[in-house]
Amino acid sequence: MGSGMQNGFGQVMVAAFADARIEAEYVPPAGVRVVLPDGRYSEMDLSAAFQHVAAEVPEAEHPDFAAGVVRGMMRSFRRSGIRIGTHYPPPADDAAGHALLDAFRQAGHRPLFEEPDVLAVEFGDGAKGVLKVDRYRAAAEGASEQELRGQAAEFAAAAMRDSARMREQGDHAAGESAALRLRLYPEGMLTEELRGSVVTRPLADGVWETVAVDHPDSVQPLSRRAAEGPNAQPFDRLFQAAVENSLAEPFEVSEHEMNGVKLLHIGGDHFYMAAHAHVLGRYLGRYAPLENGALVSFPVPQVVLVNPFGAGHPIAAMEAMQDLAASFAEGDKPISSQVFWWRPSAAEQADPGRAPAQDHRPDLRRVRVEVDHEAKSVSVYGDEDFRALLDRLMSEG
Repeated sequence: MGSGMQNGFGQVMVAAFADARIEAEYVPPAGVRVVLPDGRYSEMDLSAAFQHVAAEVPEAEHPDFAAGVVRGMMRSFRRSGIRIGTHYPPPADDAAGHALLDAFRQAGHRPLFEEPDVLAVEFGDGAKGVLKVDRYRAAAEGASEQELRGQAAEFAAAAMRDSARMREQGDHAAGESAALRLRLYPEGMLTEELRGSVVTRPLADGVWETVAVDHPDSVQPLSRRAAEGPNAQPFDRLFQAAVENSLAEPFEVSEHEMNGVKLLHIGGDHFYMAAHAHVLGRYLGRYAPLENGALVSFPVPQVVLVNPFGAGHPIAAMEAMQDLAASFAEGDKPISSQVFWWRPSAAEQADPGRAPAQDHRPDLRRVRVEVDHEAKSVSVYGDEDFRALLDRLMSEG
């Protein structure tokens, strides 16, 4: 392929990435550099694709071929957990995935996969949903084509019933605050469109807390349409009720030690444990000065991990929390392995047992440590306040 033709196909590739909402640039002679969601760059060698185009693909078909390459890249990135591009395009041999897409389309809805096990659906009346389909996929293994169609139709019908129920919440759901609970989701599970349709707000970097309605047989995020009905309450009040109700659910606080680090495990059999982030002061006073705050992680819905910061070596505490959070986050319905520093407000320090105020959200800041034990080097990531606290704790130790 001559340089002029290479450059031409390189620009076709850039346009195909742009169609998938991926920022990219051509890197001669046969590469592409794309921008990842976290701002980093990934440079890919596409020599094989360029050579195939030169040998076998007519110029009129270059855009379709480039689009196929981009679909394959989106598929690869999203399989590894990097949400790049518009969606996860299932491969041609994913019979279960295509059967599910067909079932929703035949019912008049617009589905697309965000990950292999996460399906986003825009229902015909404008409502939106994000569905976990891992159990459907597990049940579909080894099924015949006819069985797949039946399983996909059943899954789609159940999802449509849940969506209709959510839309019918109306005054009932918003007015009966006793049914409200607080559920935490990873940011990637809540698309921008979905955030606009349910009662949700950011809790910390990468995690969002959502008001959910606890039905006897299911849990549904509270739709904005229901919350804004005739009996509407301010969203802050809905969140306050959701926190209070979730705190009233059964839970246990257990104390553990890991490599000399004090750790608290706040856990229960329900998905509403993140509400305890709103009252962390209740659990920490006897371990270390409350003004130091705590390290906190939300790896799965049933668990909150806490280290009373300053109760032990702070670097060891950060390492232990990161390792434990990563281990828990490998479980079912993971939220995040990220560790946060909770900085208590003056009101929280003055009254650690206080009930959460209507507009309260804990101050949670992303922190991280990288330790090279062989080189005996430490890199700490956090804001200036956290670094100042860390320096003080290290000097006191």
